[in-house]
Amino acid sequence: MKGFHRGAVKYSDNGWKDVPNARNRYLDAGDRHFDKYLQGKEVYDPESGVHHLGAAVWNLLAVLELELTKNDKD
Repeated sequence: MKGFHRGAVKYSDNGWKDVPNARNRYLDAGDRHFDKYLQGKEVYDPESGVHHLGAAVWNLLAVLELELTKNDKD
């Protein structure tokens, strides 16, 4: 996914797993992306160019992965 690759380049490979308070941060980010899409004013994130639905789904999948592996650094 474009956004996932962008994050790895900007931060580090698999760095998303080591984000403090990751669960809440990813849930909040996913919610913001989904809200932008639902408002109908913006389909793609202007900063990353990623589709808002794709970003929302990625954030939810990140939370799921952290839950399943108990890798949340809260």
